Amino acid sequence: AGGMQKMLQEAFPLDKMQTGLGAASKWMSWGLNKVAETATKIGEDIANSEVVKETERHADTLIQRTEQALATGASEVAKATETGAAVFRESIQKIEQELPTAIHDVEEKTNELIEQAKPKVKEAQESAKRSFFGAMSSAARTAIWFQSLGHAASDSEEDRSPSASPG
Repeated sequence: AGGMQKMLQEAFPLDKMQTGLGAASKWMSWGLNKVAETATKIGEDIANSEVVKETERHADTLIQRTEQALATGASEVAKATETGAAVFRESIQKIEQELPTAIHDVEEKTNELIEQAKPKVKEAQESAKRSFFGAMSSAARTAIWFQSLGHAASDSEEDRSPSASPG
C-alpha cells in the first residue's frame, strides 16, 4: 500500500499540481474577466452606436408626436363638448323665452274655441230641453189617452150592469 502511494506521488507531485491548478485558475479568471470586459465594451459600443442613437431620436420624436396628437385630440374634444354645451344652453334659453308666448297662444286659442263652441253648446242645451219637454208632453198625452180609455171602458161596463138598468 505504501508503494502505491509513493508511485502516485512521483507520478503526480502535489506541489507541481497545486502550482498548475493555481495557474489554470488564474488563466480561467483572466479569460472570464476578458469576456466580461469585451461584453461590456460591445454593450457600450452598441449603446453609443448611431443606429441606437437614431432609434432613440425616432422614438423620442414618435413619443412627442403621439403626445401632441393626444393633446390636440383632447383639445378638440373639449372644444366640441364646449360648443355642444353652449348650443344646448342657447336652445334651452330660447325654449325658456318662447315658452310663455307659446302658453299664452295656447290659452288664447283655447278661449277662442270655447267662445266658438258656446252657441253650439247653448243650441244643444235648448234642443235637449225641447226634446225632453216634448217627450214629457207626449208621455203626458199618452197617459191621459190611456186614462180616458180606462174611463170609457168602465162607463160601458156600468151601462151593462143590472143595477144600472131601470127597473
